[in-house]
Amino acid sequence: YRGSKGARLGVGKMNYSAVVVAGMDTLRSSTVEILEDFKRNGGKVVFLGEKPRCVDAVLSDRADALYAAASKPAFTETGLLDELKPFRDIEIRKDNGEKADEYIYRKRIDGKTEWIFIARGKKHAMKARDEGHNSCNNLFITVKGIKKPVVYDTLSGKTEQPEYRYVCGNTEIKRKLYRFDSLLLRLDDVSELEETACV
Repeated sequence: YRGSKGARLGVGKMNYSAVVVAGMDTLRSSTVEILEDFKRNGGKVVFLGEKPRCVDAVLSDRADALYAAASKPAFTETGLLDELKPFRDIEIRKDNGEKADEYIYRKRIDGKTEWIFIARGKKHAMKARDEGHNSCNNLFITVKGIKKPVVYDTLSGKTEQPEYRYVCGNTEIKRKLYRFDSLLLRLDDVSELEETACV
């Protein structure tokens, strides 16, 4: 733990803007102190479920003030996603508008460049293998901010520019992915561009 700097919680080499505490009966007193400091510095603390009844495994009201000051959305997928929407960098939807929740992504920031790797989660990939066919999804990948996207083919090493547009201050990338495909995107900041109208 490296402390709270502004609205960021430093743990290891990572910095977090939001912390979710889900369904816990007890918290360590050190954790309560860390989260209180993080909240005081403008960080987002979210509790799912009831207030922890214990601190250091002993019945206590030590966490009551933290719980009262934190956000407490419904303990559902929609409740949590809505609460964390301001912190979400990427949203992936199918062409029918449904969330493409079978995909996971990894984001890395390298100077002013962002790298995003998208692939199916293990559970969905294994299911697709067992089903034995390779259907595709037409995906709309929305990335926060105005970016210039480039696709890096991890098999051939070639690059290409995908179909994309700017919508309401974000970048929307259209891409067809088959069941066993993955996608590596390079995103560079772009300035002085006119975005399309909000749709």
